[in-house]
Order: sequence, then C-alpha cells, then structure tokens
Amino acid sequence: MAEFFNKIWEKLMVVLTPGLMIPNWTELKGYMGDTMRIMSVSEEAIVVQAPLAKHLQRIPRDDFEKFWQIWEDYQSGRIPRGEITELTRYSKYIISILHWLETKTI
Repeated sequence: MAEFFNKIWEKLMVVLTPGLMIPNWTELKGYMGDTMRIMSVSEEAIVVQAPLAKHLQRIPRDDFEKFWQIWEDYQSGRIPRGEITELTRYSKYIISILHWLETKTI
C-alpha cells in the first residue's frame, strides 16, 4: 500500500502546479462551489490557499497517506467524512485533491 501511495504522491508533485485551481468536492455533496489554489508542492507537503481560511493551509504528506488508506471506503460511503476528521483536519482539501487527480488522470 505504501509503495502505491508513493506513486500517487509522485504524480501529485508533477500535476499540481502553483496557481492551479481545484474545486472543493465531497462524496456526499459533490462539487461545493468554491475552489482552492495550489500554492506549492514538495516532498513533505502540499500548500493551498482556501477561500475561507485566514492562512495558507499546509497539508502534510503523512495526512495524505493516512487518508489514502481509507480512500476507497470513503468513496463507497462506508466511512463518512465526519469520521475522517479524527484522522486529519485537512480532509476537505485531501478529498478534493484526490478526487481531482482521479477525474483528471483516468
């Protein structure tokens, strides 16, 4: 699983470029109508500017990796987003970025 996530992270580092706008999305509600802007991507984190956040949001790679382990369960509705907030406080951003990645590269 970790090896596969490494490939996902490598892909994110290539396709997420500063200035890219990603629509916020959840499995339950679909597209939320607002967007986040990618500010930077590194080995350690993805930094986004979110419309309602006062500061830039730095999403650690570890949070993405933890979430990746339950991504299929989230998509199928077996794990609601409310339970994911215990895993990471950046779930909104991670969900939106992973969904964008899947819809843009499949």
